[in-house]
Amino acid sequence: MSNIAEGYKSHTQRLFIAYLSRAKGSAGEFRAQLYIASDRSYLLQDDFDRLLQLVEMISRQFAGFIKYLKNSPISDRIRQEESDYHV
Repeated sequence: MSNIAEGYKSHTQRLFIAYLSRAKGSAGEFRAQLYIASDRSYLLQDDFDRLLQLVEMISRQFAGFIKYLKNSPISDRIRQEESDYHV
């Protein structure tokens, strides 16, 4: 989530894509850690299966979003104005 936020705040499409790629890489690292946790019996099989399915779905979503952005007209900025947050 931090990579996505940092990339979005970079304001450029090129950097946003780079940070999304890092986030996708982190999903791959998490998948590897799931296998290690499973091999060491730290996770029940049902939990492993559910988490693996989620991380694979997230990875596909990153890939699709990155592809979409790469095929979009390149803009200098991914957004034009600051957002106001009210808490």
